[in-house]
Amino acid sequence: MINSRLHYLDFLRASMLILGVAVHASLSDADGGELEPVRFFSELFRMGCFFILSGYFTTLIYHRFSKTDFYRKRLTLTLVPAIFAVIILVPVSNHLMDIYFTKANIGNNYYLSWMGHAWFLYALTIYTVIFPVLETIVKRYLKYIERFSGKHIPIAFGILFMVMTCIVLRKVSTEVMPYLGISEYHQFFVTEVIYYFPLFITGIAMFQNKESLPYITSRQNIWLVCSVLSVSLLAFLLTLEYESRLSQIIYHNLVHPFLRYSSAFSLSAFFIALTYRFMSNHNPVTRLISESSYSVYLIHYVLVAGTLLILQGLNLDIYSRFLVAFILASVIGVVVHHSLIKRFSVLTLLINGKSTK
Repeated sequence: MINSRLHYLDFLRASMLILGVAVHASLSDADGGELEPVRFFSELFRMGCFFILSGYFTTLIYHRFSKTDFYRKRLTLTLVPAIFAVIILVPVSNHLMDIYFTKANIGNNYYLSWMGHAWFLYALTIYTVIFPVLETIVKRYLKYIERFSGKHIPIAFGILFMVMTCIVLRKVSTEVMPYLGISEYHQFFVTEVIYYFPLFITGIAMFQNKESLPYITSRQNIWLVCSVLSVSLLAFLLTLEYESRLSQIIYHNLVHPFLRYSSAFSLSAFFIALTYRFMSNHNPVTRLISESSYSVYLIHYVLVAGTLLILQGLNLDIYSRFLVAFILASVIGVVVHHSLIKRFSVLTLLINGKSTK
């Protein structure tokens, strides 16, 4: 397994990045709510699935190379594109989207942030720095539970413990950080790093326990049922009004985050099983998407913002703007990757974080 390339996981990880293009194109409604279902659906699993797969592939790379080469490759992969994005791409996309929201004139402001859509690269950098410690802890835990007849239940309890711990840490951090003078955006970043931590750890465990992938890929229908139940319950609870202070505290601080985790894990497992069934064999289409997805995601926001601004001037409806911006940014991103980024080593390094040497 270590020496084989798992094409369906690679394709699924790429698909999560491409879906991010659709999420940002949905801001054609200037956060007015018309395309909120797109953002809601994405929030349920997209980045969660991405971090699970990142944990898996990070472990794979860790086992393939020396510790020095691991850090060199991983930190180059995350930090170089992240720095390039915040210096060049994010300021442009922020400026264009700010103009778009202002012209929409519906009373919403664009959420400006210096990390922009590259925030996840900084989160991966943090996980990478402490990765040897994380990998050792997971390995020892898996070795400890070998005394039990089956590993799946102890692994589930381990994940549940991490989830509940991170829910508490996330809440504590949101209460403490304002008193420390930490800005709103950096508060968001810290809470996201905490939130996705159990999912990244799950990816490490999925690699270490060789029974995990066969277990996940053979239970597609179970994950589908769990996903439908989790998402339906979450959507239903969102429609309720919580009048008492206690019910508000329980819902916002425990029930809602727990159901978000439940949706992320079950939907991720379902899509892993689904792609295993249909995308196990590499073909030109999946290869095209997998190879170009990193480039597409990094440069897409400038393309989306520029397209939305042009279409706004043409008075196209928000749904047409959404579709055109999504398709155009994705297609141009693929073309740019294969015609420019792959051909020039400087661009390969800056946008893909890969050295051609």
